[in-house]
Amino acid sequence: MLDPAQELMELSLETRQLSAYIGNGKDSNMKITLCDENLGHVSVHVEASVKDGELLISGQDFGSLVGEIFKDSDYEYFYSFNKENTKKLLETLKPDAETDELLSLLADRFSGVDGCSLLRKHCEDKRIDYKFNSF
Repeated sequence: MLDPAQELMELSLETRQLSAYIGNGKDSNMKITLCDENLGHVSVHVEASVKDGELLISGQDFGSLVGEIFKDSDYEYFYSFNKENTKKLLETLKPDAETDELLSLLADRFSGVDGCSLLRKHCEDKRIDYKFNSF
């Protein structure tokens, strides 16, 4: 029997995986939430989407900690992968995977508050290029 925290984690993962597939045809804009956490001093919201074979991860942090660091109420950031690097990322996560599997693979490996830092490390290790913008 799982303890309540483990049950919640498994349910959360199942929800993320399911939401990656709902309504996602090959040509549609696929989208998933990788993080939606409120830690008191900071709230973190990160989404990933794939459109026309290109991955975009967008995040927004807000809260008192963001105000102290950035002197603004929120911090928004974006990771953009072109088609070639989206495919390369997919291959490093699961060889022979289809593009429509990418979001669930991202949820498995890079969800939660530390997901973006884990993704950056993975891309650095595997030499996967992306563009990063923030404001």
